[in-house]
Amino acid sequence: MTGHPKKRADKVVCYGELGCFEETAYLEMLPSPPEEIDTKFFVYSAKHRSEKPILEFFYDEIAKTNNGTTPPPPTPAPTQSTTSKATNGTTPVKHRYAPQKIFEKFGSLENVTARAIIHGFGSSCTHVWVYEMRTALMAVEDCIVICMDWENGATLPNYVRAAANTRLVGRQLAYLLKGLEEHNKLNMSRVHLIGFSLGSHVAGFAGMELKGLQRITGLDPAGPLFEAQHPHARLDDTDAGFVDVIHSNGENLILGGLGSWQPMGAVDFYPNGGRVQHGCSNLFVGAVTDIIWAPPASVEGRSLCNHRRAYKFFIDSVAPKCLFPAFPCDSYENFLKGECFSCSRSENGTESSVCGNMGYYADRSIGRGQLYLKTREEEPFCAHQYKLEIQSSPNELPLRTLGRLEVELESDGGLTEVFTITE
Repeated sequence: MTGHPKKRADKVVCYGELGCFEETAYLEMLPSPPEEIDTKFFVYSAKHRSEKPILEFFYDEIAKTNNGTTPPPPTPAPTQSTTSKATNGTTPVKHRYAPQKIFEKFGSLENVTARAIIHGFGSSCTHVWVYEMRTALMAVEDCIVICMDWENGATLPNYVRAAANTRLVGRQLAYLLKGLEEHNKLNMSRVHLIGFSLGSHVAGFAGMELKGLQRITGLDPAGPLFEAQHPHARLDDTDAGFVDVIHSNGENLILGGLGSWQPMGAVDFYPNGGRVQHGCSNLFVGAVTDIIWAPPASVEGRSLCNHRRAYKFFIDSVAPKCLFPAFPCDSYENFLKGECFSCSRSENGTESSVCGNMGYYADRSIGRGQLYLKTREEEPFCAHQYKLEIQSSPNELPLRTLGRLEVELESDGGLTEVFTITE
């Protein structure tokens, strides 16, 4: 008589106000303890322009998460600690639990717009793109910008561990925002979360915990371990009142795709088809070597170039004159053929626009669903979209033509740019 193997009991770990976390079928790993991730927040204000934050603090200063508890065995209890590992390998730094002190420093946020930036794998709040994004945001709006730094939980090379940590880090962000709502009168209808790569899913997990969250922008949400999973296991259009997503590297992983192709928002933008960007490579070897070896400040690698275009598009889009009009279409191929170019749709005798505007102003246009557009190959990436039709004289004889067709566009300022129509 043959016995049936017993299913291994799912491991569970609990961390105070953050709740419990289970190993899931698609991700057999628990998140790291909060004291190991050592999440830190940097706060900037448009009213106090400076490269230095007006406020910086660790998560454990606003919440006691060192007293980890677990259900009955076999899961071992997480290590109890009142210290965290310093990022430079020096003596561990002790943090003090003083939430009232932190919230008092924020002051009243009753009529304040708050935007939070969440980085991805192998990154931190010290990266140049974070500086560029927060500077751009504060240049066009009187707001505060919070950068959530979970570098210790997103370090190379363990991507699986970083993916597991997104759940815990998302709840940490939600806990902070709930605290600001309670103590500082922050209105969730004025809160916008902006996540890149794994940070997109962190924003999604935070949104699941927040009622009335205004908006989440996902910048090329990480694909590996998230694409095709249940909506509760990734960024989803129900995580906020409005969720917009920019897909820049949704190619298959074996071809170097680091982002997700799957629609995850109320509106999903696919610049240049959303898989590979102009001037970037899609080589698998590029993806692997770039992730492992490319220094943060180095020239962009072959695959990271595609992935990083998402946040570059968004940063460009903050400037009011740098628009990214996008068109609804059933495929990028048909968009290139000009079959979906018009923004006007007639319904019941009424003309209306169905196009969207990729990036910062996406919530101000009515376009929804999957939208396509082309961009320039270099900064600024925004550009007007033109449809060009070339009609040739009919000829019954089989003719072979040599050469190629190019079009030169000249602006009012005398600037010109050449586009190749046929190779």
